[in-house]
Amino acid sequence: MKTAFGSVIYPGALSYLKDFFKSLKNQQNQNFDIILINDGISSSVLLKEFNEYFEFFQQRLKMTETGMRGGEPYQLRIELLHQVKGLAYDLFILGDCDDIFPVHRVGNIIKQYDKRYTFFYNELLDFSNRHVMPELPEITEKIEQIMEFNYLGLTNTALNMNNIKTEFIESLGQGQTNIFDWYLFSRILLNGGTGKRVKDTFTYYRIYDDNIAGMSNGSKEDLEKERAVKIKHYQMLQDYDERYKALLEKYKNVGVQPNGHAERCFWWGRLK
Repeated sequence: MKTAFGSVIYPGALSYLKDFFKSLKNQQNQNFDIILINDGISSSVLLKEFNEYFEFFQQRLKMTETGMRGGEPYQLRIELLHQVKGLAYDLFILGDCDDIFPVHRVGNIIKQYDKRYTFFYNELLDFSNRHVMPELPEITEKIEQIMEFNYLGLTNTALNMNNIKTEFIESLGQGQTNIFDWYLFSRILLNGGTGKRVKDTFTYYRIYDDNIAGMSNGSKEDLEKERAVKIKHYQMLQDYDERYKALLEKYKNVGVQPNGHAERCFWWGRLK
């Protein structure tokens, strides 16, 4: 099976890249290539800071230096999908460049690959080894499972590229949103794809101010942000399923008030 690990790197994550590359170098199963889109880091900086990793990966590392440089996040991710599809990889493991991955992540995803599923997902832990979200379901097969919240990100998932057509990737350009992961997996489910949880591995998820999907603290400001995310998401998907139209109207008219609780929840799952 031909496997790739892919990500987009950018100047804002430069201080995290050493940990990112180190975690890939330390994978117990090294039977994978690395596909990167470089969104604005100079080649000289990359060679100076990370040459030891480039030498280790050698021909296994494929980096696009220009591509959609300066493009929107969704455009860069779509370009990444196009590259992986064009290179005929079977399994595409995703990971954000500001996160790190335990030594068994790649190997366990490969081991638990099942051609019947279109995507795979694993748990998220913070850097203190605490679970970021409630326990994930074993199987994701209905759009209702992520209709009002999301647990499928671009750092804890993998794609069976044999079940994803080029035409589908091209159609993702309709999803002009920073919350591209939620849109991508919603579209896959609406298209009949299903997902399976990968056991005995996880992603170390870095939570910080610039992280788009940082966990809400339950404040009114965060709830308003969540409502804006949902309105945008439902607007993009309302032509695919009538239920999104109803949700769009509901969230447009809802008033938000903090409830005083800050329990851990799925992304954008506090406001209902």
